[in-house]
Amino acid sequence: MPTMQNDAIDMLDARRELEKTIQIKSLDYVYKNTIVGDGLRRYLVDVCVPVMHTFSPKMVKDFFPKEFLEELTEAQFVKLENREKKMGMETERDMSRYHVVEEDLTHMG
Repeated sequence: MPTMQNDAIDMLDARRELEKTIQIKSLDYVYKNTIVGDGLRRYLVDVCVPVMHTFSPKMVKDFFPKEFLEELTEAQFVKLENREKKMGMETERDMSRYHVVEEDLTHMG
């Protein structure tokens, strides 16, 4: 199952890159079906932080779960703190940060 979850999140990012957008209508579903710290939640927050200023107040009100807004706000503060370190340069996203840890099945008999 972890391999399938990891492949799915990689494909989600590939789709986001191809379409240059992310489907925010699914945020409520994701937040109702995942827990704090989940890789999918962290991914959504990370890709939304740089474009948060483009969301309309209506969009935020209608589609953004409270937990997402809290995590997004926290991530914005962290981004501001790290701005000097990164000097505003975008780096390639390390998708492994969002993956589920896969169990070593070689020890199973």
